[in-house]
Amino acid sequence: MIRFISVADRYFYMQPTLLLSAMVLSVAYIAETNALEPPLQVAQIERDTPVDYSSEILPLLKQNCLACHHAKEAEGGLVMETLETIVKGGDTGTALVAGKSAESLLFTRAVGGDEPLMPPEDNGVGAKSLSPEQLGLLKLWIDQGAKAGKAKVAESIQWQPIPESIRTVYSLQVSPDGNFAVVGRGNRVIVVDTATHEISGRLVDPSLTVGEVTDVDLIQSVAVSPQADFIATGGFRTVRLWRRSSQEVGIDEIPFANAVGWLAIHPSKDLAALVNAIGDIEIWSLREKQLKSTLKGNTERVVDMVWSESLDSLLSVDEMGNVTKWDVNGAKRRFEYDAGGPIKELAWSRDGTLVAWISPEGHPQLLRMKADSAGLEMQQESLGGLTDVTAMALLTKPALAVAIASGNGSVSLVNVADNNVLRKMEHGAPVDSIELSGDQSKIVTGGSDGVIQVWNPLDGKSLFKVRESRADSLTIASAKRDSERQKGALTRLNARTEALKKTLENEDAALKKVKDEHQKAVAALAEGEKKRVEAVAVVAATEAKIAKAGTDSESARKIIEATSVTLVSKKSMVDQVSKQLEAQKAEFKKALEEAAKATAAAEQAEKIKVAAKSKSDAIQKMIDETNATLKKASDEAAAEQAKIDQSKKMLADAETINQKSAKELDAQKKAATDTENAKQKSEADVAKRKQALSTATAAQKRAADAIPNHQVVIQAETTRKELLDQRLASLESGVAAAGNAVCDLTIGPDDVVVAARNDGSVDVYRLSDGRAVAEFVSANRKPLQVVTDGSMVIGFNLESAPVSWSIESNWVLERTIGAVDDPTVVSDRVTALDFSPDGKSLAVGSGPPSRSGQVVVFDVHTGRPVRDFGDLHSDTVLGLSFSPDGRILASSAADKTIRLLDLRRGELIRSLEGHTHHVLSIAWQDDGQTIASASADQTVKVWNVETGEQRRTISGFSKEITSVVFIEATNQVALACADGQVRLYDSSNGKSLRSFNASGDFLYTLSVTPDGTSLVSAGQSGKVRFWTVKDGKLVHELE
Repeated sequence: MIRFISVADRYFYMQPTLLLSAMVLSVAYIAETNALEPPLQVAQIERDTPVDYSSEILPLLKQNCLACHHAKEAEGGLVMETLETIVKGGDTGTALVAGKSAESLLFTRAVGGDEPLMPPEDNGVGAKSLSPEQLGLLKLWIDQGAKAGKAKVAESIQWQPIPESIRTVYSLQVSPDGNFAVVGRGNRVIVVDTATHEISGRLVDPSLTVGEVTDVDLIQSVAVSPQADFIATGGFRTVRLWRRSSQEVGIDEIPFANAVGWLAIHPSKDLAALVNAIGDIEIWSLREKQLKSTLKGNTERVVDMVWSESLDSLLSVDEMGNVTKWDVNGAKRRFEYDAGGPIKELAWSRDGTLVAWISPEGHPQLLRMKADSAGLEMQQESLGGLTDVTAMALLTKPALAVAIASGNGSVSLVNVADNNVLRKMEHGAPVDSIELSGDQSKIVTGGSDGVIQVWNPLDGKSLFKVRESRADSLTIASAKRDSERQKGALTRLNARTEALKKTLENEDAALKKVKDEHQKAVAALAEGEKKRVEAVAVVAATEAKIAKAGTDSESARKIIEATSVTLVSKKSMVDQVSKQLEAQKAEFKKALEEAAKATAAAEQAEKIKVAAKSKSDAIQKMIDETNATLKKASDEAAAEQAKIDQSKKMLADAETINQKSAKELDAQKKAATDTENAKQKSEADVAKRKQALSTATAAQKRAADAIPNHQVVIQAETTRKELLDQRLASLESGVAAAGNAVCDLTIGPDDVVVAARNDGSVDVYRLSDGRAVAEFVSANRKPLQVVTDGSMVIGFNLESAPVSWSIESNWVLERTIGAVDDPTVVSDRVTALDFSPDGKSLAVGSGPPSRSGQVVVFDVHTGRPVRDFGDLHSDTVLGLSFSPDGRILASSAADKTIRLLDLRRGELIRSLEGHTHHVLSIAWQDDGQTIASASADQTVKVWNVETGEQRRTISGFSKEITSVVFIEATNQVALACADGQVRLYDSSNGKSLRSFNASGDFLYTLSVTPDGTSLVSAGQSGKVRFWTVKDGKLVHELE
C-alpha cells in the first residue's frame, strides 16, 4: 500500500487526504457578520446502536479538523486530537456538552446559522463542510452522551507491494570516494558504479515480505557515510543502515578450498592452478568448477607458478630453484630446469618464448624456451648489467623488453635485443613488485614506501601514483580539507585582526573627536552661561536705572507740585507787597507833595514839613521794609521757580532716561532670551555630546576588548589547526610506514590493480585513474600474495589457507532504527538524512505534515539516539546538512525556515527566514561560512552563517528548486529544477554559468562527485543522468 506520495510531491501538489484536514473549529471569538449564512441541513439518523467515537467520529475529526486543531497549531486554543482535549475546550471554554448538541460548539459551529460556519469557505487547506449525514451522526453521538466507547485496538499497517513501475527517484547521493551513487527508486535502492554507469548492487531487506525491496514505503532520503562504508535509507518511521561488507571469507567451495599454498589464475580467468595439501598442483576450470588435472611429482614445495597465454602450459618453481614446465591437459611434466638455487620473480612472456627470473645472486636473467619445448637455454645471465634486483616483468609490446626494479628504487627498461637500458623510471623507494596492464601500455610498480606508480613504458613518464587505501584516501582527503579549511579560517581571523585594529584606530579617532566636541560644547556652554549672566545683569541694571529714573521723576513731580503751591503763595505775597509798596509809594509821593506844599508855607509849613518829613521818613522806612520784603519774596519766588525749573529738568531727564532705557531694555531682554536659548541649546548639545562620548567610549572599549578576545579565538583556532596538521601528518606517516609496503601486485581483467601490503591489507585501485575502490584486511595480518578473477580477490601465502573478498560492493543490512508501528523513535516518514563528517552520527529528519518537524541524531554504531532536538520545526523537515567541521547541523522544513543547531550544546544558534514556501534542500559551502537553500518559492538563497544575513537571492525560475549542491570547494552551486533543468550558478555574484537539459522530467534530486567533475540527477521518470560539469555534456542516462 502506498500511504502517500513523496515529500517532494506532497509539497508540490499536496497530499489528497491531508489537504482535507482543515476544519477550523476554533472556539475563539470570531466577529459575526451582519448576514450569516443559513444553517446547513442535518440528516435525522435513526439507529438503536450507539455511535462509536473511535470508528465513526474520530475519523471525521481527523479528516476535517486536526489540520488546524492539533497540539502544535491549536486555533482558538482548541486541540481536537483526543476526546479529553475537546471537552477541555479552547479560549472560550468547552466545545462539547454531553447530551446537548445544541449547546456544543463542536456541533453548532459545524452547522452554522447563528454561529459562523466552520470550516469557512475561504479556508486555506481545502476543507469542506460536513455533509448532512455526517452532521446527523455528530449530533446523534453528542445527544447520546458523547461517550468514548471502547478504545480502538491499534491495527498494524498492512503494506502492499509497490509496483516496480513506480520508479520515481526522490533522493540520490554520490559516495564521498566518487566510486558509486546510491539511488532510491520507488521503494528500492540501487548502487550505481560511477565509472561504468552500471548497477553494481541492490539494497534488499530480507525480512520484508513484499518482494526484493529496501523498504515497504517510498524511499525519500538516502545518505552515504564519509568513509563510504555505510549507506542510510529512510522509510516510514524507520532508518536502515547498510554496511559495506569487506570481511575476508574463508573459501569453502571448490576449487580454492583445496589450496594450501601458491595460486595462479590464467590470464583468460578460466583456469586456476593451486597447490594442494600434499604439494600436487591441481588445475581447475573456474567456469565449470571442475578439476581438470593434477600435476604430481613435486619433490619440494612450490613457491611460484605462472601461466603462458597457451592454455596447456604452466611453469612452476620450487623453493630449491627447480623450474618445471607442465602440460596441463596431459597432466605431465614437459621438462625440469635447475636454476642453481632459489630464484624469485618467475616471469613468462605471453608468447611463451622467454622466461625470466632473479637469480640467487640477485641478477636478472633471461632464458629462451627451446623450440621443441624440451628445456630452457640461457640468453642473458645479467640483463642490462643490473644487480640487487627486487622485481621484474616481461614486455612483448611494442618490442621485447624487461622491466627490472633495483633496490635503489630505479626501474630500468632493458631492451632484450641488445641488452641495453632503454630508459629508467625512478620510483623513489625499493620496488618489490611489478605488473603489466593487459595491453602492456602501462607498467605498475609497488614499493616499500607503500606507493603504487603507473608508468608509460614508451617514455618512462609517471602517469600517476597512489599510496592510500580507499579508507585512508578518504580520511586523508578529509583531513587535508579540514586543514585547508582551518587555514582559511585562520586567514580570515588574521585578516579580521587587522580590521579590528583599524576599527580600534577609527574608534580612537572617533572618541578623540567626540571628546574634543564634548569639551568644545562644555566650553561653549560655560561661555554662553557667562554671556547669559552678563545679559541678565545688564537687564537688571537697566531695570534699576529705569526704576531710579521713575523714582526721580516722582520726586521731581512732588517737588514741583509742592514748590508750585509755595510759589503761588510767594507770588501772591509779592503781589500784595507790590501793591502795598505802590500804595506806600503813592502815599510817599503824596507826602512829598504835601512837603513841597508845606515848604511854600511858612513856619507853619516847617512844622508841617517836619511832620511830613517824619511821615515821609516813616513811609520811606516802610517802603524800604516793603522793598526788602518784596526782594525777599521775589528771591524766594525765584528760588522756588529755580527749584521748579530744576525739578522739571530732572523730570525731563528722567523721562529721557526712561524712554532710552526702555528701548535698551527690550534689546537687553532679547539678548538675555537669546543667551538663555543659546544656553539651553548648549546644554542639549552637551547632553548629546555626553551621550555620544559615552557611546564612543563604549564602542572604543568594545573595539579595544575585541582584539585580545579575538586573539584568544585565534589562539584556539591556531591550536585546532595544529591538531589538524598533526592528525594529517600522522595519517600520512601511517600510510608511509613499513607495514604499508607493497609486497605483491596483480591486475584484474577490468583493469583493476590489486595491491597486497605487508600488514596483511589488500587495496584495489582503478588502473585508469588510480582511484581506490575497495580495501580488505586479512584476519592474521600477514603479508599475502594476491590473484583475481575479476569478481573476487584471493589472498594466499605458504603458511595458511587462502581467503577471498568480493571486489564488487556487497552491502548488508546492519540495523534498522525505529519501527513502522512505533512513532516514538521516528514520528513519520524519514524525509532527510545526513552523516556527520566523522561518520559517527546520523541526523534524521521527519515529522507529520502541518504538525511538526522532528530532528534526531543517532549513534551510527549502536543506533541509539544521542541528541533529540524534538519538534524543531512546525512542519516536516525536508533537508539536513552538517557543516564541514561537524559543529553545526542545518535543517530546513516545510515551515519555510532554516534552523542552525549547535550539535554539541544541543542548542538553536539562529533561524534563517526569508523563503515564502517550503525549503526543500540546503547545502554548505566547503569554507563553512555559507549555506545555500533551495525552495518551492522558485528561488535559491545564499546565507551568511555567522550573521544570518542573506547574501544573495537567485531567482528567475519557472518552477520549484528541488535540490542544491556546491561544486567542490568553489563558489559554484548546481540546482535541480522541477522544469527538468539542472543549472550551474556562481553563488558569489548570482551569475548563470551553464544549463543541463533534462526537459520533460520533473527533477527531484541532484548530487556531485567529490572531485567536482560530474553531476548526477534524477526525478519523476526514474532516469539517472550523468553530466560533466565543465561542458554540460550528458555522459550517460541510466534507464
